[in-house]
Amino acid sequence: MFAWLIQRSTSQKITLDIQQWRHILQYIQTATVTTVIRTKRSAKAERLKQNESLNLHPDRVSAPHFRNSVFFDALDLVQVKYEMLRQVSHEGTPKAQAAAMYGMSRPTLYQAMNAFDRDGVAGLLPQRRGPKGAHKLTDEVMVFIAGRQAEDPTLHARALAKALRDEKHIAVHPRSIERALERKKTLSLEARSDTTTKGKIVPAGIEAYEQLRTAVLLGQARPEGLAAVAYHGLLGGMKLIGAAGTPVVGVSSGAPAVTPAASPSDPALLRLLANMVLRYTQEPTHVL
Repeated sequence: MFAWLIQRSTSQKITLDIQQWRHILQYIQTATVTTVIRTKRSAKAERLKQNESLNLHPDRVSAPHFRNSVFFDALDLVQVKYEMLRQVSHEGTPKAQAAAMYGMSRPTLYQAMNAFDRDGVAGLLPQRRGPKGAHKLTDEVMVFIAGRQAEDPTLHARALAKALRDEKHIAVHPRSIERALERKKTLSLEARSDTTTKGKIVPAGIEAYEQLRTAVLLGQARPEGLAAVAYHGLLGGMKLIGAAGTPVVGVSSGAPAVTPAASPSDPALLRLLANMVLRYTQEPTHVL
């Protein structure tokens, strides 16, 4: 792997001590991890898109803790909105400033506040605009669907849509049924909660997320808790943690919560970059 660093003649020498070699190895490790993370981020973006929680404008998020972080992900729209609301409620940041910090408009912030108060974290999912057939999924229809599922839990959305069409003369796309059932399931999971002093229902996962969030910032997060949110996003990750009762604080994974950017003035890094350039030169150079 490092053959290109040592296959050089003694006519040109760059002397590196042990500490500088450690910097080089750390830099290469970071670069490797970054490549892996970018690949995984593409896969995560696809998962978030399928769950309709992909932030289409992650570049607009300027909150410091979202920079170079595996845990705080600007691609995760639910997490971005939650952190925006938290910025107001916990940090006391003015609403307009908080909205700008997270790349949102003030109306979006107010909508998120109302949705969170009403539906919890699931309310932070984007509202669908004009979904065809959604207005047909009334309480009566959902009771019909629930009854059919109680009779046969294996019934899928396509079969339920056919039953609605045949028995109720209501045409609903199977995908609309899937979304309605998923939202119902999410709200049901979040209903397992404690209450705050104001009497509002707080999703069970929120307390776990807050503990995990603090642990991440302190570098004390357990790998399994960190991985759940990093892989699935806030909503999916906290549902997993809440359902499994996974502890979120414990032995540090050894990685900082926020990866500091490499300094261009780091002598070891400059030497590494110089050697990378020398790799492509005609005249061999030996590195000690």
